[in-house]
Amino acid sequence: ILMIKARSIDSTADTRGIFEESVGELREGISVLKTTKLPQYRDHLAVIARVTR
Repeated sequence: ILMIKARSIDSTADTRGIFEESVGELREGISVLKTTKLPQYRDHLAVIARVTR
C-alpha cells in the first residue's frame, strides 16, 4: 500500500492531475491493483499495488 500526498508534490496544482500523473509513473514499474481516495484526507490517494518482476 502506497500513499500519494498531492499537496506534498505541488501545493498549487489540481490534485486529480497529480494523482493521475503519479499513478501513471507507478504503473511503469509495478502493477497497480486499486486506487482509493481517502474521505478524511481529501488530498491523499491510497494505491494498492503489487511488484512485478
